[in-house]
Amino acid sequence: MNPSFEQVAGALLIHLTGPLEKAELNQKIEWILTQPGPGVVLNCAQLQTIDAAGFSFLVFLYKRLGQSGKKLALCGLRPNLLHLFMITRLDQVLKCFVSTEAALAYLAL
Repeated sequence: MNPSFEQVAGALLIHLTGPLEKAELNQKIEWILTQPGPGVVLNCAQLQTIDAAGFSFLVFLYKRLGQSGKKLALCGLRPNLLHLFMITRLDQVLKCFVSTEAALAYLAL
């Protein structure tokens, strides 16, 4: 996984590719948390797999952002990954959107 980062509409947009690897994002967590704006959008359109450590990281990021008064939104999840979110009921905790625009609009609320 080689995430790329950009600021869009005041929010941090992170493009994830390949498998979600907790170790790589853990190295960036403090930087992610200090970015200005209403929160973080994870674009998962190119994400292939998420393991248990990856799910753990998403929950950790959600909690840490919430402690700072920020939101986390995911967008572009492939059907197989969205199914995993539904099975684990993470779709009821983490906000998942079809498009980047919808996720950014949620952060703006």
